[in-house]
Amino acid sequence: MKEDVFIYPLQNSKEYKDIINCIQKNKGSLLINGLLPMQKPHITYSIFRDLDRQIVFVANSDLEAKKIYEDLSFYMKDKVEYLGFGDIHFYHLDAKDRNEEAKKLKVLLKLAKGEDIILVTSIEAILKKYTPKDILLENISTYKIGDIINLEKLSEKLVSLGYERVSAIEGFGQFSIRGGIVDIFSLEYTNPIRMELFDDEIDSIRTFDVFSQKSIEKIKEFSITPSREFIYPPITEDAANRVKKDTTKNTNEDVFNDIDNILSKTYFEGIENYIDYIYTDENKSLFTYLKDDAIVFFNDISRTKERCENYTNEFRENYKLNLERGLAIKIKVNYYMVIVI
Repeated sequence: MKEDVFIYPLQNSKEYKDIINCIQKNKGSLLINGLLPMQKPHITYSIFRDLDRQIVFVANSDLEAKKIYEDLSFYMKDKVEYLGFGDIHFYHLDAKDRNEEAKKLKVLLKLAKGEDIILVTSIEAILKKYTPKDILLENISTYKIGDIINLEKLSEKLVSLGYERVSAIEGFGQFSIRGGIVDIFSLEYTNPIRMELFDDEIDSIRTFDVFSQKSIEKIKEFSITPSREFIYPPITEDAANRVKKDTTKNTNEDVFNDIDNILSKTYFEGIENYIDYIYTDENKSLFTYLKDDAIVFFNDISRTKERCENYTNEFRENYKLNLERGLAIKIKVNYYMVIVI
C-alpha cells in the first residue's frame, strides 16, 4: 500500500501496533483509553487503511456523528459514509425528502454488497430496524443489451420497488415509458438511464443529463435497485390482518388508512413503523448488513450505554402516550432493537 503521511506517525507507535495486533488476533472487544476527541477519527482511518476491513463508528448523537464524518472525510472522502437518523412519529407527516432517503439507501446497499467503507452513524440509528438485508439484495435486477423486456411487467416491478411513474424524469426514484424508450433514475447512478427497445429487445443503453436530456455515455448493462428504504413483500394480506388484529376501538382512523395502503402495497410516510408486521421472522438489525470481520467502534462506551437507555425510555413513554391517543398500536413498541453493551 502506498505510504500515507497521515498514518506514518502512528505506524511507528508501539501502542498503535499493539492495537492492530489485538484486533487481528481477538474477535472479542477491545477498550482503548486516553484518546482525545480529535484523535479518534485519525486512528479509525489508520486502522481502516492497515486492516482494509469494514468499520462502523457509532457516535452518541446525530450531531456528533456528523462531526466525525466531516473529520474522516478529510482523510478519505470516497470511503466514508454517514447514516443519519430520523425521529419516529406516530402521526402522518408531509412527504419527507426523497434525496435524504436515497442517501440512506445508498449506504445500506454499499454495506449489503460488502464494500469496505467506514460508516459513521449514531446509537439511535443503530437501534432502528431496517429492511432485512436479503430482501434488499433480492430486489436488485441487472439488465443488459439483448435482454427481452416485458414493459408491463417492468412497470409493475418498478412501482413495487417504490419508483414513481412520471411523464419526464426529474429526480431519483422516478421512471417513464414512452413507446420503446424507458428512462429510469436508479440510486446506483449519478445520472438517469435510458434504454431503447427494438420490439421487446434492449437495443441500446446510455446515461443522459436529466435537464438537457442529452446522452452522456453508452453502457452495456445497468442495475435497478429499490428506491425506498422499505420494500413491500409480494403478498401483504397477512401483514394487514396482523395490524388489524392489534387495533382497538380507540385506534385512530389514520391507522386504518395505513392498513388499506398496506393491502394495496401503496407507499406512505411511516410505513417503516409496521416493519414487524410485514417481516415477522427476519433479523432487521443494521449489524446483519456488515461483513463477518467488520470492526465496530463505540465512542465512549459509558455514554453510549447511557444514551441507549435514555433514548429507549423516551421512546417507550412517547409510545404509551400515543397508544392512549389511538395513534399507536401494540407492536410498534418493538420498533427498536435491544442492544446489550
